Formats: sequence, structure tokens, C-alpha cells
Amino acid sequence: EMFRKEVSLSEVVRQVELAAYFTHCKLQPLHLSLSLRSAMNAAYKIKNFSSAAGFAKRLLELSPKPDVAIQAKKVVKMWEQTPEETHRLNYDERNPFVICGISYVPIYHGKPSVSCGYCGSSFLPEHKGKL
Repeated sequence: EMFRKEVSLSEVVRQVELAAYFTHCKLQPLHLSLSLRSAMNAAYKIKNFSSAAGFAKRLLELSPKPDVAIQAKKVVKMWEQTPEETHRLNYDERNPFVICGISYVPIYHGKPSVSCGYCGSSFLPEHKGKL
């Protein structure tokens, strides 16, 4: 999340990707709802309505406050009217993944990775010598 906020505003697609990855961290329900709302808003702003609706649906499963639920329902309704993605994201919500500890990109299940022997963090094979 801190890395996402450091990314320049010109890289909004990368910001949406990082917000999407953060929604898959093991968080308390309240914190998860905050991350889902942030990702939903970020995806909506770049007109990635399918991604935004996915975050909205997950948010609605957490039974948020009424004002947040209304906003999420509006996003889902917008997606039903305009099911499009204007930007391609390096993100697949249905495929399990871990995040590379150096490049902050997903390593999807079944792809090669290297683990840190000390902390167990996962990394892309290209970062093997940097551990």
C-alpha cells in the first residue's frame, strides 16, 4: 500500500494493480473493506468497470455501511450497463497468487518462484541473485 502511494499519478494503471493486489492480503474485515473500496474507486476512475464491479461485489459480501453499499451497488449497475475494461491489468482475481517481494507483481499458482529461506517470501526467479 505504501509503494502504491509512492507511484506517480501518471502510472494510474499500476496504482490500480497494486490496490487490487492489496485486496488479497489477509486482513481484518474492516481493513479489507477499506482496501476493496479503494481498489473499486481506483478501477472505476480509469473506467475498468469489470474490475471495479468485482471489488464492489466482494465489498457487498462484507455487509458494509449503507452509504458504502449504495456506492458499490452503483458501480455494479454501471458495469451491467457498460461491461468494459479500458486498461489491461496484470491481475486475475480468480487465479490464486502471491506477490513478488521485490517487483510487487503477482506470481500466479503454478508459475516458477523462489522463496527466501529466512522469511518465506516469494520472488520471481529473475531476482534469485538479489536475495
